[in-house]
Amino acid sequence: MVSRKPMILLGEQVFDRSLLNGAQAKHFRNASYYLTIGQIVPVGDREESLFEIGSTRKTWSIKPKEMIWVVSSEEFRKGNEDVSCLATLRTTLTKNGLLALNTGIIDPNFSGPIGTAIINFSSKEVPIRVGDEFMRIIFIKHGVISDEFRAKPYDRSKKEYLFEVQELALSKFPTTFLDAQDISEEFYDRLADKWPRYLLKKASFVVTALVSMVVAGVIGALANQYLVD
Repeated sequence: MVSRKPMILLGEQVFDRSLLNGAQAKHFRNASYYLTIGQIVPVGDREESLFEIGSTRKTWSIKPKEMIWVVSSEEFRKGNEDVSCLATLRTTLTKNGLLALNTGIIDPNFSGPIGTAIINFSSKEVPIRVGDEFMRIIFIKHGVISDEFRAKPYDRSKKEYLFEVQELALSKFPTTFLDAQDISEEFYDRLADKWPRYLLKKASFVVTALVSMVVAGVIGALANQYLVD
């Protein structure tokens, strides 16, 4: 096998090789493609009562601390064994108080759409819409991976993928993200008579940060297990 240095593929090259079904030129900027929301999948009770597989919800208002799932309208095409992708969060989401929990590598043998869990960390409702850009993709060309190191292909139809996302949203995730601020305030109240106030404020801040990091890590790991290899 000939060794090749990795290189980033640009818009024309991605189109020429048909790496992404449903891609549109307007979503290519510089060396990246911005995936768009194709389906919105609510979580928990709102999910169970309102979402149907195959339905098209145009908008969704994410309440503070609420979690939802979004799935891309574009689909990665199988058969490109010399191209991997890097999926990263679009920074515009964080400016609006939203956080996408799972980003990562998309393997050469992956085909179909990808999705992510999104949490609203702001104090206001944030609307999202079908067609909004939510994930930034970089296409990286490399040598063909030998059979010894090649992972098992991931190949599911969009309908099958949406069923997986819906099952995940219903069974493993709460409607709202853990309220770390309430936990830290309870911690503060219980120790208020025992510790000096300046020490309590520092301890409360540490508890808030640790709880948020641990829960975000757990949810992110579950999301990556199902949605981005």
